[in-house]
Amino acid sequence: MTGKVNESPDTSQPLGLGLGEGLGAWSPIATAPRNGLLVLLCTDGGIVFVGKLNKHLQMWVDDEGRERFRTVSYWMPLPAPPKAPNGPGELPASGGSARPGG
Repeated sequence: MTGKVNESPDTSQPLGLGLGEGLGAWSPIATAPRNGLLVLLCTDGGIVFVGKLNKHLQMWVDDEGRERFRTVSYWMPLPAPPKAPNGPGELPASGGSARPGG
């Protein structure tokens, strides 16, 4: 996931991507994990992407390892995945089938 934003990040406010709710504040890249953990990253040019540090290349790479970025300035942890409304494997509250036509 890579996206361009209109402004450089203000580390005290979430970026204007509609992603700010539930996310923490941007932190300086010097504090980012360097153990291969995927995080949300932002370059000096305002490109926001999910990525990690590639220790061999000594560069930040996207989550597929295809794009490389040298000028990453900020990071934040990825949000937790959404919770299922009825819990894993449960049928909808109406008691109907979760499959079309079923």
